[in-house]
Amino acid sequence: MREVVLVEDDESVRESLGTILKLDGFRVAEFDSAEAFLAHARIEPGTVLVFDIDLPGISGLQALARLRAAGNRVPAIVVSGRATDEMRREAKRLDARAFLTKPIDLDRLMASLTQQA
Repeated sequence: MREVVLVEDDESVRESLGTILKLDGFRVAEFDSAEAFLAHARIEPGTVLVFDIDLPGISGLQALARLRAAGNRVPAIVVSGRATDEMRREAKRLDARAFLTKPIDLDRLMASLTQQA
């Protein structure tokens, strides 16, 4: 089974996306902060991360940078409601496989996940 780790602080967005992904056959682990993800997530082969950038505390990009610095190359998709060129460049530098803006286009999200899983 394909697994998605979803890190999103907005509870309604997290729950909605989690439900949609589960209905599409993904196993989903949900976290409301990068700190909770970094402390508790197990990244199995075949996992894809979906990170909101704008998280309280450690941002999604900072969490991804920590994973990359530790040698973890897990595929990641980053999402932002207020995307900037700087964020896009940083996401690309960190080898994010896709950069999506909110509101999330579900077709683009599913296509990005399918390419990675």
